Amino acid sequence: MNDAIGALLIIFGIIAAMQIFHDLFLSKPKTKYIMQKKIYVASSWRNQYQQHVVECLRANGYDVYDFKNPPNKSGFGWEQISPNWQAWTLQEYKKNLEHPLAISGYQSDFRAMTNADICVLVLPCGRSAHTEAGYMRGLAKPTFIIMRDMQEPELMYKLFDGIFSSAGELIAHLNSYR
Repeated sequence: MNDAIGALLIIFGIIAAMQIFHDLFLSKPKTKYIMQKKIYVASSWRNQYQQHVVECLRANGYDVYDFKNPPNKSGFGWEQISPNWQAWTLQEYKKNLEHPLAISGYQSDFRAMTNADICVLVLPCGRSAHTEAGYMRGLAKPTFIIMRDMQEPELMYKLFDGIFSSAGELIAHLNSYR
């Protein structure tokens, strides 16, 4: 009888620990962003709507990191290291990841992600922006997507806290928690 009670207590303890883990690390926050204002906008250099999103968020009082125009410098681009960057071999790419300009650009973006409270992924974008959004969501920071036009459906976007069709729609959502 004591063994059965002990086993039940262990099972209940494991279930309680799993629920706490889920609540702390896996569940989507509902009102966490009430007072948070620092936003990291992840997108592509080729996405012209990214700049509009940055401007709209700033106009609504949010502190926004713009990777294209980070504070006190210009944004990083591989062409700063070599005009032939698209023809690099794997070895050249790995070597150039250690270039001082690449390290500086990475550190600037990484610091901004660490300091941000919220991430906004502006589609279409590529691997870097998706890596940034995944990293931020992994830190349990609210992460939203702006998808202006329908793209190929992506199941794993369920990880994120919402999909919006415009900067205005996202801002209305964020402002509803103020």
